[in-house]
Amino acid sequence: MKVQLVSTWMLGLALANAQVYQPLGGILDRDGNPANMERVSELRSRTVQHDFSDETVEQRDTRRERADAVKKGFIYAWDGYKKYAYGADELDVLKKKPKTTRNGWGATLVDALDTIHIMGLDD
Repeated sequence: MKVQLVSTWMLGLALANAQVYQPLGGILDRDGNPANMERVSELRSRTVQHDFSDETVEQRDTRRERADAVKKGFIYAWDGYKKYAYGADELDVLKKKPKTTRNGWGATLVDALDTIHIMGLDD
């Protein structure tokens, strides 16, 4: 396989002289043809978020119980990490020893920050 080197000056010159076709609105389909704007409008009007219906008292209580169970499980795991491997990438749970598997930058600590914040465990 041959590799050709092109200077940045030549590349800039080629890009400056290039003719680019942009359809009205500038949207192309996967094949590079002007996109069907009716379809684009339809797709843009869709929402990603699910429309949650009102929940019953029993459903609310079940949801809260499950959320509390997840929170307790996280706190249990976090306490073990803090006690045996704080600052390390991982905790070897069988040996109760820290493990360095990601060059020692504290992967578990960094990865857990958003979960800690979402669960309201900021202290």
